[in-house]
Amino acid sequence: MNGKTGTGRNTNLERLRLVSMLMIVSYHYSIWGFFDEELAFSPNKIFVDLFGMCGWIGILLFVLISGYFMAEGRFTLKKLLTLMGTIWFYTLGALLVFLVFDRERVSAQIVLSAFFPLLRQQYWFMSYYVALMLCSPFLNRLLHGLDRRQHALLCLLSVFLCIGIPGVSDSLAGSTMAAFVTMYLCAAYVRLRMAKDARTGRRCLLLALLVILACALFIAGRDIVWQRSGNLDGLLNVMRFLWSLHSPPTMLAAILLLCGFACRPRRSGGFGSRLGALTVGVYLFQSNDLVSLALWQDLLHTRAFTDSPLLPLHAVGSVLLVFAAGLTLEALRRRFAAPLWARLVDRIAPPLERALTRLWDGLFALGKKLLRDE
Repeated sequence: MNGKTGTGRNTNLERLRLVSMLMIVSYHYSIWGFFDEELAFSPNKIFVDLFGMCGWIGILLFVLISGYFMAEGRFTLKKLLTLMGTIWFYTLGALLVFLVFDRERVSAQIVLSAFFPLLRQQYWFMSYYVALMLCSPFLNRLLHGLDRRQHALLCLLSVFLCIGIPGVSDSLAGSTMAAFVTMYLCAAYVRLRMAKDARTGRRCLLLALLVILACALFIAGRDIVWQRSGNLDGLLNVMRFLWSLHSPPTMLAAILLLCGFACRPRRSGGFGSRLGALTVGVYLFQSNDLVSLALWQDLLHTRAFTDSPLLPLHAVGSVLLVFAAGLTLEALRRRFAAPLWARLVDRIAPPLERALTRLWDGLFALGKKLLRDE
């Protein structure tokens, strides 16, 4: 699952997974720690915008890395149930904690979201991620039937449609699932078709840094122009095109970072690999509906630093603290709770897979019969 050569987890990509999660947590600091009106134009406003600017890159990177592995992996019900166990640990765990210590925050809607996190998009990312997992066997069948040129053309077409050509693909522009599938196609190309060498990797990393630097300069300039002109609406519209989930710079930077790390000499094992495997817990811990505002607003008192010269220090320290707490909690979950869930999954997965196979065969046979009768 982790490559044709070598065994174990690819340390390069696990380190990139750590980088992507740091980007996401930094972005959450900037959007959940403050309200727009509290950060009028100031040096702190520019810092917060720059500090969280790579959040969308982090999200796309997480999809790219997963797609890189799934392109030669095999989807199983056991994998899905294992992931669901991880999600339920954090949703139900947070619900239990708040029922004990802060019941006023718990509503009927929160309870439903805890038990049905995917259907109610408790974590919007995980809802789309599971959908991508379910689609992966069909995408892999498609991609393994293409040659290199066809695969490259499909990636380019998907990117153009996802970004949104005015008047042509408005239904796809802005679609999260379209962005995720596009990243999957590109990651599979890097895994299956791309010639990898250290020189190409260095070039990709340099180009990615240049794209990010250019966007950083634009964001700082946008804040200055906003302060002088007051035309926030026009600036935000430009910003959505240049720096969002579907923007060309964001997608380009994420793909280039994946290429850069994938082209480095492959290494397995080590501390980086073990930490990279824990990053999903960091996301589930601090993105929970109950936890997010309580964490950034109540525990870390982010808003108290709105006008403080210490805000940059507080931002870095808070992100590292949340990141470390998430890694620790996920390590504890894997040590104590995961084995219990794994034993349950080992028991229920085989009969569930047989039942689903019989259901699928029955529906397929019924469809053939209906078509034949017509």
